[in-house]
Amino acid sequence: MHDVKIFKFFHDKGSFPEFTDDRTLVLCGAALERHRDGVDMSRCLRDDNGLFDFSKENGQYSELSGIFYIWDKIMEDYFNTDDIVAFEHYRRHIIDPETCKPVMKDSKVLQDISDIQFAKYSILEGDWTVYDFYKMCFHEYGDAIICCLRDYIMNVLEQPEDIIKETLAWNLLTRGNIMAGKVSCINQYLGSLYNMLCYCRERIRPDREDSRIWGYIAELWPWIYYITNATLDIRPHFTLDYCVIDPDPEKNWYSMSAPKTYKPVSNDKLEATFKTIMELKQPESTKEDTICIK
Repeated sequence: MHDVKIFKFFHDKGSFPEFTDDRTLVLCGAALERHRDGVDMSRCLRDDNGLFDFSKENGQYSELSGIFYIWDKIMEDYFNTDDIVAFEHYRRHIIDPETCKPVMKDSKVLQDISDIQFAKYSILEGDWTVYDFYKMCFHEYGDAIICCLRDYIMNVLEQPEDIIKETLAWNLLTRGNIMAGKVSCINQYLGSLYNMLCYCRERIRPDREDSRIWGYIAELWPWIYYITNATLDIRPHFTLDYCVIDPDPEKNWYSMSAPKTYKPVSNDKLEATFKTIMELKQPESTKEDTICIK
């Protein structure tokens, strides 16, 4: 049986998880008093004493400030490479399909993992693409985000233009930075995620502390990581069921991520979006608190 550790991330007293069995809780944004206020700190880890300390920027990183803390302080020192680590958000639980309840350490869905697994895809409907989604979420930052990812994929990862069609002009993304996997595979994935975020941070300086910009960008990365790592010995999978806690107590507490019938982006939309992405102007590196476009 594998040694399994399930980390659940939350942000303040109001988001303290109701379901904590078999979980290690991590307070994200612990460097900020408003996050610690009213929280019993003896019941959780805090994310503000690691090498990758993004705790004060939690409004932009969200659960990533906790994930990078675990990556730095816990995984390398306390786990073997074959042990299993799982990450959950405070309102998203990984679900055991056999019980339709949150997974436990001895759940088969975790014990059987031999690679890295992410939450099942979210499918953007109505011929929407990833580019459309990020333009809607970030307005003036949308083009800069997609442009940075385009240039990172092509110039740093040295991938062909067609990969842009399969990622940024496509209609699949994951939500919540939910994952589980062998420590060795999680390490490899988080290293690639960190490198990409460093590249983007040099080019985008968001002026809102609560934009969750890096958390949103990270939700794109599992699919890009999959597409751009076709030669990996151990490929990632997108198989984890998860539930979202419904705030309405009259509704079923467990709302499983039901798989949808996949409908690809229409060819006309794909080609038009691809053309738009390839024509975006490249953000310059800047130390100012604005996006600098050539």
